[in-house]
Amino acid sequence: MKVLAHRGVHHDFLENSLQAFQAAKSPIINGVELDIRLSKEGEVVVFHDEDLDRLFDEKAKIADLSLAQINEIASKKNVIIPSLQQVFDLLLEDAIINVEIKEPEVVFPLIDLIKRGGYSQVNLIYSSFIHNTLPPIRDAFNDAKIGLLIGSEPEGAADPMGYIQSAVQIYQPYSLHLPIQAFEKFEADMLIHALSDLREKSNVQYAWWTVNTSSQLTPLKAQPCICDYIITDQTELIVRSLKKQGE
Repeated sequence: MKVLAHRGVHHDFLENSLQAFQAAKSPIINGVELDIRLSKEGEVVVFHDEDLDRLFDEKAKIADLSLAQINEIASKKNVIIPSLQQVFDLLLEDAIINVEIKEPEVVFPLIDLIKRGGYSQVNLIYSSFIHNTLPPIRDAFNDAKIGLLIGSEPEGAADPMGYIQSAVQIYQPYSLHLPIQAFEKFEADMLIHALSDLREKSNVQYAWWTVNTSSQLTPLKAQPCICDYIITDQTELIVRSLKKQGE
């Protein structure tokens, strides 16, 4: 199981900040998960929310600001909001980076950035809840790993696993990114059996988010065949728990 720090290692730093990614240069974890949006001047910016309200108490939207303007606001909290290129240059050579696409507008600037930089696809995974944003990336890079983020949609479907199986058939992803709360909402044996069967048929990888407690980790440790990546805010706790299991 590979451990990815959700929005960087942000125990002591703001999520998705340059400082949180600098803290992720650690041998105890395998990489990071991050979010991207497009700034006013077309820069691919690492940021989760549509605006700065939650993190900086500012109503301004990322799309209406340049990266310099975003960082003028961020400086009030003594942090730097990085471009994706900065994070690539910092981490990509040695760490996995799961890039979550938050809006369709960022897809082609992302592709252009990767082409300009000549970045390898080996350590990259591209994921999104907006599934139709992913095929253009694989069209641009034959070896791109795309991941389908699954949220609450299956809960409203008559056949939740049928919904997921259909999505896998349509997009043929490298990975499925599933909420750990699935173990609370569906019967565990049924879920494990269905995911094991899907893996056997499609060879899909499984990433679970956001696994932040030992109890959430328990079913994954018991069934490693359905867990390839763990995305967590609590990197030290999860790594410690996995290490204890291996002893």
